[in-house]
Amino acid sequence: MEDGIYNKLKNIIRNNKQLINNVMGSFTIKGLAVLVNLIIMPAYMRYFSNNVVLGVWFTLISTISWILTFDLGIGNGLRNNLVMALVEKDELKVKRYVSSSYMIIGAISLFIMSVGYMLIGFVNWNKFFDVSENIITSDILIKTVRLMFLGIILQFFLKLITSVLNALQKTAVTNLIPLISNIIVLVYIIIYNENNIERSLIKLTVINMFSNNIPLLIATIIIFSTSLKRMKPNIKFYKKEYANDIVKLGGTFFWIQITFMVITATNEIIIAWIFGAEYVVEYQVYYKIFYLVITLFSLITNPVWSAITKAYAENRFDWIEKIGRVLNKVALLGSIAIMTVIPFLQSIINIWLGSNSITVNNKYAIIFAINSSVMMFVLSTTCLANGMGKLKFQFISNTFAAILKIPLAYILSIFYAQWICIIIANILLMLPCAIIQIVLINMQLRKESNIFKERLNCS
Repeated sequence: MEDGIYNKLKNIIRNNKQLINNVMGSFTIKGLAVLVNLIIMPAYMRYFSNNVVLGVWFTLISTISWILTFDLGIGNGLRNNLVMALVEKDELKVKRYVSSSYMIIGAISLFIMSVGYMLIGFVNWNKFFDVSENIITSDILIKTVRLMFLGIILQFFLKLITSVLNALQKTAVTNLIPLISNIIVLVYIIIYNENNIERSLIKLTVINMFSNNIPLLIATIIIFSTSLKRMKPNIKFYKKEYANDIVKLGGTFFWIQITFMVITATNEIIIAWIFGAEYVVEYQVYYKIFYLVITLFSLITNPVWSAITKAYAENRFDWIEKIGRVLNKVALLGSIAIMTVIPFLQSIINIWLGSNSITVNNKYAIIFAINSSVMMFVLSTTCLANGMGKLKFQFISNTFAAILKIPLAYILSIFYAQWICIIIANILLMLPCAIIQIVLINMQLRKESNIFKERLNCS
């Protein structure tokens, strides 16, 4: 009996060695990332003594980072198509997909940079962030936004290497890049001490720009000098039909990304608008703790995505079904784990940020835990759908949820005048998506599996 279990486990590990290595590597790197994130929050609070300014910083990062999603889905389109080309071992096709993607993303970057840099000067950013000019002057805020914008545009272009790494099933390396970036920022805010808030804001923006882009640049140079040495980007290999393939698939991914951002990444802005920027800091404390389990879960789903694309190309539908069941079980275990943290949350925050940081509201904690559980099940099913390229349901459901997010959040704020109503809105919007998509994906897999088996029997 024991020998049978041992042999079964041995076969599972051998058959999924690359996937398991990626998951384990990602968890190791993320363990370090968790440590950095635990240290960086109190470091930020010391660096910015004013919570309003800290709230503006968090909101600025969240807002400007939206630009990273405006790639027309090129990254995800490249990822799926590149996996297919690698399965076929077609170097020319790989080079054309890579070259076409970089040409498209380069053109988009230049356009956004030229238009966006100019338009930034016409926005009243003090009003946008709800911060007085007595705290941050208009000129300093515009300069900060422009510097952050330029850094994000450069990251927008260089970040395409992460899609290449994911297609090569090197997701551990993909997770290492942001870790390095966060360590650079952490080291700076720990050792640097500046009493002037405005100078602190500008200098941190510059450090943030370099820390995000240098690791991406180094990764790009290494990959196209080693693994894809003969397939590096070259304008001569740009092909319209390959660009169309990428944009066609990527366009659907793009819309899903945009709508998902509207649903999940507008929380800081809505809280700042309705309740005030200072409440963003309290939100961030809960968010960083409860989002941790989602981040850990994504360490599994990210490498699984490319593995599913490969398995789908090879008609291994039974394997995909098994992986789907495993992901749902892990999501359930994660949900149980996050609920057990709630009784100890105040002690955790006191150790992390100090006893004078925030007083835990257990209702808030339960709502965040439910939100994290819902998001894990959403990630579980979208991982399968993304890997298979079955995006129709996500496209429709995310569109409706994005349209309803702000009106629903506003209505809830009228009846429940506390910022946690924004998270309640997220739960109400995403829970139906998670339940329905689980059913639809299972139906799709069984249908395709039966068709494939019938073809084998006929042949």
